[in-house]
Amino acid sequence: MSDPLNDGVFSNDLMDVRRHRKTQEGLSLVPIIDMMTTIIFFLVISTSFLNYTKHTLPPSGVSTQLAVAKIPPLQPQLYVREGMGGVELLLKWEGASPSKKSKRIRKRGKKFDQDIMNAAKALVGPLKKKFPKEKTLQLGLSSRSRYQLLISAMDGVQKSFPDVVLLSHVDTDDVFIGEPVF
Repeated sequence: MSDPLNDGVFSNDLMDVRRHRKTQEGLSLVPIIDMMTTIIFFLVISTSFLNYTKHTLPPSGVSTQLAVAKIPPLQPQLYVREGMGGVELLLKWEGASPSKKSKRIRKRGKKFDQDIMNAAKALVGPLKKKFPKEKTLQLGLSSRSRYQLLISAMDGVQKSFPDVVLLSHVDTDDVFIGEPVF
């Protein structure tokens, strides 16, 4: 029997195929064409969705509103400062008619904390009667004051103003700049 690979008939054809594969080196266009087809497909689909996502709203009618006078917020603030002779309470508020009131309490014995509480209550009472809807009071203690003074002042204002916001000691000290210490 003869070997078909070694025969002259098949060996020349097989060698031609092997030579042909080696000589055909270069860039294959099939993957590039596949990629371009996919990109074009997605571009066509995405541009057709743009028409669905555009919102064309008709022009709105022009409306006029009367100018409403805005009243600035009240922002009541109670500042507490301790000095050598006693404590000073300063109540300030903004709004349509800003003003301030102060009260000084001399240091005397065991009832001093009760005096602070009564003085705070006396200061905020008329303000609460004048502005019954106001619920928030800002309360500040100076940097050289005892913490107990803050507690006593908070106890005095809690019935009139259920929401008490504490202010920084820096803000409180700024209010009293230039005023003599009591």
